[in-house]
Amino acid sequence: MPIVKQSWVKAPEALEKYLDKDRDSEPVRSASNGLAENMAKQIRDEHEGRKKEAKNLALTIIQSWPAKDSDLFPPEKYNEMGLELAKRIAPGHSAWVVTHTEKNHIHNHIVISSVNSDTKMLLVNKRSELTKLHEANNAIARENGFSVIEKRSRKDKAPVPYKAQDMAAHGKKTWFFDMRQKADFARAASTSFDEYVGILKFRGVHVRVEEKNISYLYGSEAKAVRGKRLGDKFDKDGLMKAFKENDERYAKSPGLRDRTLSDLGAAFDGKGNFVGTQSHLLPESTSYSGLGKKDYGKFTKIDRNSARNVLPAIFDSSGGVLYHEMKLANEQSIFGYCEANKIQLKTNAKGQKVLRGLEFVVVEDKSWTNSKSGRQGTIIDFVKAHKETNELGALAIINKNPKLLLLEQYMGSYQKGVQSFYFPKPKSALPEVAQKTMQSLLRSRGFNESHAASVLKNKNVHVGENRSVWLMGEKNESAMEFKQEPSGEWKQKRHGKPSTSFFESLTSSRKMSVHSDPFEFLILSGSGKASHSKGSNVFVMFDEGSERKLTEVLALNPHIQEVHVMPTQSHKELKQERSFADKMKERFNPFDILVKELSMSDLSHDRSRGPDIGI
Repeated sequence: MPIVKQSWVKAPEALEKYLDKDRDSEPVRSASNGLAENMAKQIRDEHEGRKKEAKNLALTIIQSWPAKDSDLFPPEKYNEMGLELAKRIAPGHSAWVVTHTEKNHIHNHIVISSVNSDTKMLLVNKRSELTKLHEANNAIARENGFSVIEKRSRKDKAPVPYKAQDMAAHGKKTWFFDMRQKADFARAASTSFDEYVGILKFRGVHVRVEEKNISYLYGSEAKAVRGKRLGDKFDKDGLMKAFKENDERYAKSPGLRDRTLSDLGAAFDGKGNFVGTQSHLLPESTSYSGLGKKDYGKFTKIDRNSARNVLPAIFDSSGGVLYHEMKLANEQSIFGYCEANKIQLKTNAKGQKVLRGLEFVVVEDKSWTNSKSGRQGTIIDFVKAHKETNELGALAIINKNPKLLLLEQYMGSYQKGVQSFYFPKPKSALPEVAQKTMQSLLRSRGFNESHAASVLKNKNVHVGENRSVWLMGEKNESAMEFKQEPSGEWKQKRHGKPSTSFFESLTSSRKMSVHSDPFEFLILSGSGKASHSKGSNVFVMFDEGSERKLTEVLALNPHIQEVHVMPTQSHKELKQERSFADKMKERFNPFDILVKELSMSDLSHDRSRGPDIGI
């Protein structure tokens, strides 16, 4: 989601000087009048001839995207969105957009002349104009597939129980807010009451729908909460309205739910043989037709005394897409997940299994409880907390179905909520120890130790107390551990999924840069020269296990027609580089994918004339 902030400019020359400042990467420039240069002079010229001199000569807006949304498009696309924003909020005014890519988050500097080119009228400095700015920014975000945070009306702000208010005032968390957040997600994802009830069932919230009312029971809490207590959008009328809106949204994208059936990662066994998919998604949806005749008040009646029991069998046909995915996920063991992900548990004095370092989190095979806040959850919430992701992200990990993430861009807005707990992070080595450790590792791999500081700044690099170096994959699916033996030799060990990459960045470019050494890539990233900052496709390997993942990426992105194998300065990798490039040629050339092995001299070519290597 892009965010915006604005300020007024009295001296455009100073702003232009800042925008023209040398950076590690060349910014993208555009202007509504086609003249991207001499911005300050043009603004001054437009103000000449006015009877009254304006105090504010221009309006500047910073439009920025978070890091996770900054490599979805080429920089030119983000620049276009900035120019479109300027046109919508200030039609008839000259505008300049400069897109900076040197940081991990892409952002636009939008400069708008405060005087209208034709009427000579000035921009209005009122609070209402700021509201228009945010509305226009949200509209552009939606049109380009980004999520937005919707402004909530007073009706949505239901009264919170006094006990919950008191707990919140004393800095504590309560299950009430967790229930509301889970209900908000279910509301945004559902198209019927059965879907809504089914989704919440697998989040530890039991819902009872009746003719006039709807009530919620949280985990083992004895007392039910009426929908009105959560907010108008959680009572029957508010939910029926949301179901219809969601159905209309899905209907605009026919086949969306069906496309989530296919998952390349789940379609092959460990030997590379096609075995089909693990998904239990329904092949059809009520979203496709007959929306005008659909009864959104229809629901499956559940006996009052069995609301917490297993849902009737009819839900297998009426529960919807996410019902089946959550049912599949909740069949998995939390203990099994902890073992697979090396999450340490211990037994407390009561004989309960608890998280080591977070002893207040009591873990059972199919559920967990935060004894401090009263919050409860299933494996979905557990993975959500562990991976610091959202509901769909957790489901995609548990069920190995990344295509579930497609659904998020078609869902209505929902509150992300407060995380129930945070997993303890491994203790880090002291800064000076981490520095020396990284210098030693880089030397062993043939790199200059002077790059140690820039490599350590990367969020995916960690040096532990025991001086082991960890490279965590961008998608948190695997990691590589480097540990120095008493002999001084460095050994490496892969953790997590064997066929994953260290880093991926996909764009519309027909060419892809492939880095065989993650350290080479980290060094380039630290210098601001990494490929992904230029809008090209990038794939960074962990080891040979990443080759299968590279094959899958190319299969899913047929627009990529060239693979550029990047050279490395590592003396260990240089010996294998030829064979790796040859292997890539042998594998991909038969599929009309051209593989080029680049030399170090290629990297010095001007980008506009040389190969599309993104450096």
